[in-house]
Amino acid sequence: MTFNFLCFCTSCYIAPVEISVNCKKIEDVSYVSPVPPECVDKEAEVKNWPTVLTLFGVIEKGLTESYHSLIVTYHETYGYPISIDADPDELIIDEEMYYRVTSLTLE
Repeated sequence: MTFNFLCFCTSCYIAPVEISVNCKKIEDVSYVSPVPPECVDKEAEVKNWPTVLTLFGVIEKGLTESYHSLIVTYHETYGYPISIDADPDELIIDEEMYYRVTSLTLE
C-alpha cells in the first residue's frame, strides 16, 4: 500500500512510502520518489509504519478513548480506511494525526 502520515513530524514520516505486508507483518518499506534527502536509507529507522490492520486499530482506539474528533473515510469497494483524521484532545495543540492510503494492491 502507498501510505503517508500528515502530522507535525519530520519529513521522513510525512513522505509517501510503499509498505509491503505479508501475513500481517511488514516485509519492506520504501519511499516513493522523490525521496527527501534526509530520509535516504532511513525507512527502517522510522517506527510505527502501519498495516491496514493497525489502521483499524487507530480507529478503534479513537472510538474507545472518545477522541475529540475522529473522521474516517473508507474505500468504497473494499472497506479499508483510506483516510483517518484523529484529534485525541481538543485542548492540546499539534497532537493531531492524519493517515492517508492512496493505493492498495493485493498480491
